[in-house]
Amino acid sequence: MTNTKAIPLSILLLNLVLIANPLVAYALEKVVISMGDLPPRYSKTLKYRGIMPRIITAAFALEGIETEYRFYPWQRALMLAQRGEVDATGLWAYKPERTEHFYHSDVVHDSEWAFFHLKENTFDWQSFDDLKHIQLGGVRGFTYGDAFYRAEQAGITQVQWLNEQHQAFKLLLAKRIDIVPAQPEIAFFHINKLYGPETAQLFTYHAKPFHSFKLHLLFSKNTADAEAMTVAFNRGLARLKASGEFQRYLIDDVKNGVYLDRGIDLTERN
Repeated sequence: MTNTKAIPLSILLLNLVLIANPLVAYALEKVVISMGDLPPRYSKTLKYRGIMPRIITAAFALEGIETEYRFYPWQRALMLAQRGEVDATGLWAYKPERTEHFYHSDVVHDSEWAFFHLKENTFDWQSFDDLKHIQLGGVRGFTYGDAFYRAEQAGITQVQWLNEQHQAFKLLLAKRIDIVPAQPEIAFFHINKLYGPETAQLFTYHAKPFHSFKLHLLFSKNTADAEAMTVAFNRGLARLKASGEFQRYLIDDVKNGVYLDRGIDLTERN
């Protein structure tokens, strides 16, 4: 998932054209994007439709391009983009086989998995060997990375497998397990929603991620302007990150409850 790839020569050439003649980019008026539901990153019920649509919208807006979002089950969102029924889909990890049908944008988000625990319990780790005699709570169907599963198969870690993440946090709060693997912005959003800000302050997570992968916006090669859209988005994304607004949308506004009425200090960690 963390593979890097060479930028196609055609996109590099087009980028030079757009730099030389920025008015070319303005021929792109709107991009239609398909995606699934995963609050707070993506949701048609949240303000800005979640964190990632807000970032995508802002990046395109810097290039004078409007966005429209259509929500489907994740695999259908990918299929519709592959067929060219929408312009783009996101966000997805890079896979070599997807390059046949899509241009990958620059990295939009580094998705990290960290170990959550109660603040009252001291927890530190540097390798999976440090997790011996610690009870983990995992969720069936989540992807935690090869190292996580190798440690369990080798008998280094003990994992209690559950059907839903809220069950894991309930057991953690009850001190029936010690740590829960989770993605910080998603986990704090749901903890806050489940328990409210006072109880949510009891949770924290270790600063060292145990798994990470990079997420991209995919542009369908079955649409006429896919390359131009990719270049325009990459340029707008770079401008957004340079402005500091990207970090505010991703972290500060989650902490301040912009996507949910109640807030939680997402920046607090070991």
